[in-house]
Amino acid sequence: PAAPQRPDQPDLSINKKWNSIRDKIMESKSEIICLQKIKETFDINFIKNLCPSDFDSFEFLPFVGASGGILVVWKSSAFMGQLVFSNDYAISVEFTSKINNDS
Repeated sequence: PAAPQRPDQPDLSINKKWNSIRDKIMESKSEIICLQKIKETFDINFIKNLCPSDFDSFEFLPFVGASGGILVVWKSSAFMGQLVFSNDYAISVEFTSKINNDS
């Protein structure tokens, strides 16, 4: 049997999952990503662990009970994003390109 995880040791399985997700984001060359059914609390440290470093802005809908949350993350160097709608089940973010000012 495996030894119990000590509080001062990082959970390597979580780091491996984060690395895998980060690699897929980098491969896609995306500038905006949306993840659904996320059962995490979000802050900038979570984003830094999950996404490449140039993804630095986000909006989220937290999970409630069995309903997973929604996370939208983007590169602020490419887009300005503004939350325009949120309820218990959905969020909507309006993006404006910093390159050509298109919404």
